[in-house]
Amino acid sequence: MEEACSGQLHTGMTTIGFLRLVHIMSSFEEAALILPITEAARQVATKFANRQPTPSKMDQVHLNTLAVWVVNDYLQLMGIETHLHTGDSWNPVVQLSADVADLEVAEAGRLECRPVPTGATTCYIPPEVWWDRIGYVVVEVAPPFRSAQVLGFTPTAGTEHLPLIQLQPVEALLAHLSEFKTSDATEIADRHQS
Repeated sequence: MEEACSGQLHTGMTTIGFLRLVHIMSSFEEAALILPITEAARQVATKFANRQPTPSKMDQVHLNTLAVWVVNDYLQLMGIETHLHTGDSWNPVVQLSADVADLEVAEAGRLECRPVPTGATTCYIPPEVWWDRIGYVVVEVAPPFRSAQVLGFTPTAGTEHLPLIQLQPVEALLAHLSEFKTSDATEIADRHQS
């Protein structure tokens, strides 16, 4: 913590500003949802990673796969139907050529599940996933990959480096997804009345 303090203070942040940020981040972490990472998830992530040509791509695919799997498990626990194996993140060609971590949510669309390391203050969201996603879920994933924290959610992305303090609580994701199902049902009913 001392190194973090001195590093932050040298960048021009006041001690009070830094302490406020620490308070916000600790409150934020308390609201995070911790979920186990299953052995099956670790095996699939390792299998996908081992197909990649470089160590950095291996790490990217490994972390993306774990983030998607954790969000899938969470949504399944909440009774929300998903299609884990139909996303681009399960396609070997797309894994090789893009930085995607998508999860198909039945009757709603694709969520992007972005991994971040422990202690991150921002989440990288590649521009290639800014358009056809119904939302972005941020998951803290770190060795030894036994558990992960679902940190929060945002419905839109328009920046490559999303500050984590801008995330909505994970409960907001459930409300957001229910809006898609409600709007789909309304559209279907409207079409039948026409």
